[in-house]
Amino acid sequence: KVSHIFRSARIQGLDTFEGLLLFGRECCYIVDGFTLLRNREIHDIDSLPAENFEPIIPSTTTGSNQISRSIRQCSKIFYDDIREIHKRRYLLQPIALEVFCGNGQNYLLSFPQKVRNKVFQKLISI
Repeated sequence: KVSHIFRSARIQGLDTFEGLLLFGRECCYIVDGFTLLRNREIHDIDSLPAENFEPIIPSTTTGSNQISRSIRQCSKIFYDDIREIHKRRYLLQPIALEVFCGNGQNYLLSFPQKVRNKVFQKLISI
């Protein structure tokens, strides 16, 4: 059962992947390629017209945008596996979190402004 949904962008190297961060009972999920609209509906990013979708991180080149839309990843993070969470800056703005897991994985996630602190509080309260 999903308790909270947040728009996010997963940053991996120089690539960004728009998606959702879903909070469940025992784990959270990072799902690429979907977005949450203002009316709380979930839509596939590829099926939305450009005027209806405002990316969290503006794309600077069209080539990398096409690559990031074709590759989709879904990650499952158990709350017990989370070792550290740090607030980070991305593109000189305080909008990101970095999550470190016990298995050596780490995730750099960017959020819309004013959402990062809500997600941080949610993660540390679990």
